[in-house]
Amino acid sequence: MTTLSTMKKKRRPLQAAPFRESLHDSLTDQLRNMILKHELQPGEWIQEMQLCETLGVSRTPMREALKVLASEKLVVLHPYRGASVAEIELEVVAELFEVQAILESQAGILAAERASDAEVAAFSAKQDEMTGYFRVGDRSAYFRLNQELHTAIVTMAANTRLLESHQSVMTQISHARYAALDEDNRWQVSIEQHAAIRDALVRRDGPALAAHILKHVNDTKTAILRGLERGAAAAAG
Repeated sequence: MTTLSTMKKKRRPLQAAPFRESLHDSLTDQLRNMILKHELQPGEWIQEMQLCETLGVSRTPMREALKVLASEKLVVLHPYRGASVAEIELEVVAELFEVQAILESQAGILAAERASDAEVAAFSAKQDEMTGYFRVGDRSAYFRLNQELHTAIVTMAANTRLLESHQSVMTQISHARYAALDEDNRWQVSIEQHAAIRDALVRRDGPALAAHILKHVNDTKTAILRGLERGAAAAAG
């Protein structure tokens, strides 16, 4: 794409810029994973100085990383007081799953039409790999591939803006999903629903693919919300 900026002569970047960007991205990823895995608990105040010492960074990149995570709704910034991990609110989680269902079901229709044979084959192979992790009980590896498969469907839709919106939503949803992975035997049902999704994609049946995705996401929403409600009730005593 030709834009006004690409028509202008580009400045040569400073040599230090790549390192700075790499450090910032690495720290942001590390903090994001700590939040998503609940190593930093929802509602917990973030001890910046302690984290800086533990991770071997200064306060400047730490604060820059926290700003990024605040834009992702994973962190809440409190002026002059610091930052805390965002609480998991049931109403917000329900809305996020509704957005996921809309984005992925519509992406499925596009993917059935636009995906290359190689992409479909890669998706199928990853589905088989995920099923293998299910059979041996490796939840961590299963969850990672599960997320990759959801992203793959949107990627195959070949719409950059759709993919960007989906990535934002999935980051926030992951914060809640980690808290309720085992709810209502969801694992067994999920693997069966993923198989139906794969079969519809292989057949290039867009409407069926969209319907299977919609049911899968909505059923997951119901299980996650139930798990979060039970967790909140238990915490309240």
